[in-house]
Amino acid sequence: MSDSLDDRCEVLKKQLSDIQGENEILIERAEDILLLGLVAEAISHQMDPKDIMATVLERISILKDVPYCALVQLDGGKATLIQEYTVLREEPQRNAEFEISPFVADELQQGATLFPDSELSAIWASLGFTSASVKPESALLIPLVTTYHDHAGLLLADTLRRPEVLAALLPLLEQVTRTATARIENASLFQELEELTESLNRIVRERTASLTQANEDLQLASTFFKCSREGIIITSPDTTILAVNQSFCAITGYVEEDVVGQTPKLLASGRHDHDFYRDMWAAIEQTGGWRGEILNRRKSGEIYPEMLSITALRDEDGNLTHYVGMFCEADDPESSEDQYPEPS
Repeated sequence: MSDSLDDRCEVLKKQLSDIQGENEILIERAEDILLLGLVAEAISHQMDPKDIMATVLERISILKDVPYCALVQLDGGKATLIQEYTVLREEPQRNAEFEISPFVADELQQGATLFPDSELSAIWASLGFTSASVKPESALLIPLVTTYHDHAGLLLADTLRRPEVLAALLPLLEQVTRTATARIENASLFQELEELTESLNRIVRERTASLTQANEDLQLASTFFKCSREGIIITSPDTTILAVNQSFCAITGYVEEDVVGQTPKLLASGRHDHDFYRDMWAAIEQTGGWRGEILNRRKSGEIYPEMLSITALRDEDGNLTHYVGMFCEADDPESSEDQYPEPS
């Protein structure tokens, strides 16, 4: 009976040990899930890659009891400290540098690597730790590549854990690294989107202002066209009349329906020869405009003198788009009649 009881106790002890082992695994797994969740939640609203990495370093250090966590920039055989989180000193170290052996550099090509014991003291001293009472037992370097951190790495150093114990954290730390990398990339894309949106908004504002100004200019031109005391005639490049204003109609006696679709030859008085018009159009082609006195004929047949200004309008590419003529009656009609007598 006693032997049977002892056997039963041994079985129960083994079961209890198994349960405790499973509990430890479950607790550790729960802690890992908690770490991942806390990191993801903490960085979900952050936009600055520096703040994201600072949060990641802090969470790893506190939740996994790693006394030294840092982000370093890798450049061949050299590593430069960018930012750190550590409980081993109050003031953070910046821009410290340490050498990376060819062995570690080769290992990093494949993924995370542990530093050999022979390199730990030199690295520790380069990071600014001179006290002999604080020495690392192990150090782990995990590659980190993002659009913001090119050829960087997470450096973790432990003053108690042996290398194999620190290395056991690697699967979890790689998940944390992937979470941080994804957030940094998303933040970078979001920042680019914000910049693009601002750029588009600026273009829209500029174009809206330009269109507003153009509309105001158009309204002003329309008002000037309608209210000008000078006659105005607008033609296409082939001199087909497109529009005239009220002063044109008042001076010439023609209404708009009479002249639209016609050419200014409709107004010709017959007092000017071919050379006159040839010289006028030559000046317009060479200088973009002409101004002078001319005799024209009203609808009634009356010949009258006018001061005429013709301007050639061109677009941004230099292509001719319109001709604009502006005129008013000359003050001395008799002198004009004498200058351009009616042909015999």
